[in-house]
Amino acid sequence: MGGDHDPKDDVGFFAADLGRTIKLDLTTAGAQNSDDECLPVGRYLLHADLPANRIAWVTVGAFVKGTPIGLLDDVPSMPMQNKTFVLFEFHVRKGVNDRIGGKMSGGTGTLYITKISFRL
Repeated sequence: MGGDHDPKDDVGFFAADLGRTIKLDLTTAGAQNSDDECLPVGRYLLHADLPANRIAWVTVGAFVKGTPIGLLDDVPSMPMQNKTFVLFEFHVRKGVNDRIGGKMSGGTGTLYITKISFRL
């Protein structure tokens, strides 16, 4: 998708300043960033504290104030487990994946979303 490239993202890729972290307490009911916490465009780390033998299902979607994204406990959401997951990086694009949420297969866990660069 060459047309989606924005040269400003290149600058943000190499800027690795730790920014604000959003914490989501995950349960079987799920949680997502609130209407007051739209994820700004940038580079993020997604990391989690999960109980053994449980799956957290992570979903991203477009931020629409007052409209939560649907949280699923199966694909196409992304499954994460503490035995296979440490953390990973992703880029937020406005109106594409600026809302994030998750839910647990059982028990509780915590999802952390930390901004590590800023679009200039």
